[in-house]
Amino acid sequence: MVKKKQQTLLDEFSVPSYEEWLSLVEKQLKGAPFDKKLVTKTAEGIPIQPIYRKKEGTGKINSIPGSFPFTRHANATGNLESGWEVSQEFVYPEPDMFNQAVVHDLNRGLTSVSFSLDHVGGLGHDPDMDREGHTGKGGLSLATRADLTAAFKNIHFADVSLQVNPRQSYLAFFCLLIDYLDSQKISKDSLKGNMISDPFAQLAVNGGLNCSLDKAVDEVAACVAWSTENTPNFRSLGIDLTVYESAGASAVQELSVAIAAGVEYMRLLQDRGVELETTANNIVFHFAMGSDFFLNIAKIRAARKLWATVIKTCGCSEPVQRMRIHAGTSSYNKTLFDPHVNLLRATTEAYSAVLSGCDSVCVAPFDSISGMPEELSRRISRNIQIILKEECHGHRIIDPGGGAWFLEELTNRLAEFSWSGFQEIEKQGGLSQILLEGKLQQQVAEVAESKKADVGSRKQVIVGTNMYSVQGETPQSGSEFDYRAFRDKRHSELNQYKSSRSFSTKSTVFDISEEFSPARMMETVLNLARQEATIGQLNEVLGHGTESCFTTKSLDKNRLATDYEKLRQNADAFKKETGDWPQVFLVNMGPLKQHKARADFSSGFVEPGGFQVIANQGFDSVQSAVDATIATKAKIAVICSTDETYPDLVPEIAKKVKTARPDMTLVLAGFPKDHAEAFKAAGIDEFIHLKANNLDLLRLFHQKAGVQP
Repeated sequence: MVKKKQQTLLDEFSVPSYEEWLSLVEKQLKGAPFDKKLVTKTAEGIPIQPIYRKKEGTGKINSIPGSFPFTRHANATGNLESGWEVSQEFVYPEPDMFNQAVVHDLNRGLTSVSFSLDHVGGLGHDPDMDREGHTGKGGLSLATRADLTAAFKNIHFADVSLQVNPRQSYLAFFCLLIDYLDSQKISKDSLKGNMISDPFAQLAVNGGLNCSLDKAVDEVAACVAWSTENTPNFRSLGIDLTVYESAGASAVQELSVAIAAGVEYMRLLQDRGVELETTANNIVFHFAMGSDFFLNIAKIRAARKLWATVIKTCGCSEPVQRMRIHAGTSSYNKTLFDPHVNLLRATTEAYSAVLSGCDSVCVAPFDSISGMPEELSRRISRNIQIILKEECHGHRIIDPGGGAWFLEELTNRLAEFSWSGFQEIEKQGGLSQILLEGKLQQQVAEVAESKKADVGSRKQVIVGTNMYSVQGETPQSGSEFDYRAFRDKRHSELNQYKSSRSFSTKSTVFDISEEFSPARMMETVLNLARQEATIGQLNEVLGHGTESCFTTKSLDKNRLATDYEKLRQNADAFKKETGDWPQVFLVNMGPLKQHKARADFSSGFVEPGGFQVIANQGFDSVQSAVDATIATKAKIAVICSTDETYPDLVPEIAKKVKTARPDMTLVLAGFPKDHAEAFKAAGIDEFIHLKANNLDLLRLFHQKAGVQP
């Protein structure tokens, strides 16, 4: 007997076809082009369709998590067993201050500590060599074994991993760290995490190095060769992609550079006697995660796919084909004003890092760009990750976006575009060559300019900055720190430290440069660290600063919001000087329903420039509007009504106001193009509308209002 299929309610309805949907869409568009209205493009030029179907998606799942090419995850169980590492960056300059904050947070859910050397140590100098006042700025001031002892007091390396960025002091810092472990009788096997040792990134961000590129790569080779044998759980070749993202690079540029950097380092280290397998096993990629949620998930998935393909082609074993990824929230899109919105941005960025399967994630505190974060902001940023794990169970699902036609298509397109970008870099001589020539920096700058143009025209919205801003808001300020006093203190400490020790680098500089081998370089510098040499002395041994530094174009690290923040800061200065904010008077004509839409638009248009909007309930006659406009202290007035009423209102208002107040800038909300020239002739100076460039007009309005740039 054949069992009759049970009928469900849905069986009574037919499945709508794509053609039916398209027909409805075309009716809604009323003749407007489908491609222009509904198809958007990423910064890379990848088209984003409004709807994806199975037959259109080129992204087919042809692997499972833990299998080549590892698009879905590097591990078969994802982060299920132990979760991702919950990391946080500490930017405190003083070792004791750094230690207190780290120990406090490690007891509250943190599993990974991220930090950078300050600008002085990162350039290979001791604090007593600082002539520019950079001691403590940008990170932790570390120069001696005593500094490391203070910074790492009560930190158990077996329970925490380190994500370290020594800037240009790769080998010197690494030797200081190893010397510290030996002095404290800490097993080197307990050292976990990774160290960024990326001369290419330093070249890009600084426009030069404090030694030759060859010497810098020698140091990287020494770190990699030695760490492989002695610190097997600490990877010593971190490739830093965050410097490109923070300069405005596209996702394709980031991925192209990532693959190009990895390939070139493998070649260069092979030339220095380090095997490809050894180098590949030491590489960790550091990515920044931006606001575009799906694009960033696809970026990480595409990165794993590309890297696995490269490493397999090089003949390396399957374990090292698995890309190691540390992800941090972006600084490029963060804002000084309305800073709590940064919490929301960081949450989506962290979530995209988790869903894409990153190995460790760092969430910057919402107030990090305004100074040293407070304990509360550190706690919130840490808890973002803990909630994603403990309450959202983000570690329990492996590649939850896998199979989604949109995400698979986007992943594949990113991979295709990025592979072409990598091939182009190779054709031009490799990453180091195009950095030395300034080509890559220029390409990144062009993308960044395009992004800023979108912000200025408000095609791209920055909540609380170019739209939905809070008038009169005071920008967030971080903890106060006296860098001048700190520099003097550190200068005195280093003078005393050096005067109590007899140490000379002169004979060693010649000796170390005579014949290079990674092992010899490492042992020479490590032996000097064991004699309690400072980071500056070790770098002097390595020849840092002994050659003329070559220079090239540097990446322009400039957050998306800075142009608007400058306007707001200028408006703040105007208020301090005059007692009032720069003002805009709304000439609202007629009842509420007649003027409200454009009055609201006008307020939202000028408030991002720090203007105080003087509103009203609407004028019932031209003369009353003119009288009020003439009487206002504002130097800018915006007429708000409808296109239908403008021909009867605008010419008379404009002529009378301009006669009495020729200094006033008259603006019309909207752009009735058939009457635009006549309105200009009557006295209208500018038009504000959806297609107007907000940033350019706000700068003009500042000038008209007397706000100094």
